[in-house]
Amino acid sequence: MIDTPNQNALAPWERGIEIVRASQVEQLVLFHHHPHHHDDYLDQLEQRVQASFAKACLAREGMTLQII
Repeated sequence: MIDTPNQNALAPWERGIEIVRASQVEQLVLFHHHPHHHDDYLDQLEQRVQASFAKACLAREGMTLQII
C-alpha cells in the first residue's frame, strides 16, 4: 500500500501525471525518492504510476535518457 498524506489528496506523482497529460508529454520519469524507501515500495509505486500513465517509470541509478 502506498500512503499519501491525505487519502483524498493527490500524491505529487499524480499531480505530475495531470500536468504531463495536459502538456501532451510522451514519457515521464519520476525521481527524488526518499532514501529510506526500499525496493519493494518503489516497485509498488512504479506499478501504480504506470497504471495511471503507461509511459512513466521511476529513475534508477545508472539510468540514461536521450532527450530530443
